[in-house]
Amino acid sequence: MVDTGKIIEASKMPIYILVGLGILNFILGLIGVGILGAILGLVSLAVSIWAGYNAVKAFKLDLMGAGLVGVVVSVVAGIVGIILATISVTMAGLGAAGAVVAVVIGALIGLPIGAVLGLILALIGGFIGQKF
Repeated sequence: MVDTGKIIEASKMPIYILVGLGILNFILGLIGVGILGAILGLVSLAVSIWAGYNAVKAFKLDLMGAGLVGVVVSVVAGIVGIILATISVTMAGLGAAGAVVAVVIGALIGLPIGAVLGLILALIGGFIGQKF
């Protein structure tokens, strides 16, 4: 049985971290230090693995729960990323119509892929948490 309360609790800290990294990446992109975005991307992947590990170790969830934590974290962080992308694209001068099209296409592609990637990474972390 899946405990949604535990899943939400286990998702909070990774969401805070990923949203913070997303905002930092957005700010670095504005000031022209976008190369650090790749490093922040790797940290984000590590946070997704840690989310699954933490779900198993600290919240005593099974692998299914760890995977669901990964999905929740990825979707929420993805929605925040979509908002930041909308701001960024609009600031770049693409205009309202271009921004809407870019964000809709990005959301349609990015959210499902992000959810699956979050699921896989959290499952890896959960597996590690069960074994060690």
